[in-house]
Amino acid sequence: GVRISQRPDFSFTLDQNDYVRNMELVDIPRGSEKPLTDSQVSLLRGILGSLQWKATQTGPQISAVLNKLQSEVTCATTVTLKEANNLIKYLKLKDYSIQIHNHDYVLWTEVSCITWCDATQGDRKDGTSTGGQIYGFGRTEHITQGKWIPITLTGWSAARLPRVAKSSLAAEIQSMSIAEDDMFHLRMMWSEINGSSSTN
Repeated sequence: GVRISQRPDFSFTLDQNDYVRNMELVDIPRGSEKPLTDSQVSLLRGILGSLQWKATQTGPQISAVLNKLQSEVTCATTVTLKEANNLIKYLKLKDYSIQIHNHDYVLWTEVSCITWCDATQGDRKDGTSTGGQIYGFGRTEHITQGKWIPITLTGWSAARLPRVAKSSLAAEIQSMSIAEDDMFHLRMMWSEINGSSSTN
């Protein structure tokens, strides 16, 4: 599960440290790269499912690598299994958490929705591309001043882009389009839960 802790400044921290510590590695046969057996594929699916829970709840930093591994399940090899193990090892090296900031208790209209997005062209085995987006809230005043500020993450995603991209620019445009669509819905949600129909 996810542990939620409240700080003295009334911000919140979300972590899955206990969950990660209980994740187990899978034994991998020594030798050259080989296709996985049915039982090994089943083990791989179990590992990826465990990692997916971490990625969607408090682990945006593993989303891109995990999504790529998930796309390779049908043609998985011992290398795929090793990479899944390495992802678990990475998470065990450090306690990673998500923080919900108080943003100095400003009015909801003084908080802006912001996003970052990127893409990698042709990085998958089938030649398709990957796009990633991450969203959050921050104080509008500080954003417009170009300051380094705390950001409360509200969502993130990494997935295969829907269309074949012939260039890195084409891949990035697709990712930007997805990000803008999601940001529109996030702005609508933020307005509605604060009693307004405005989407600015």
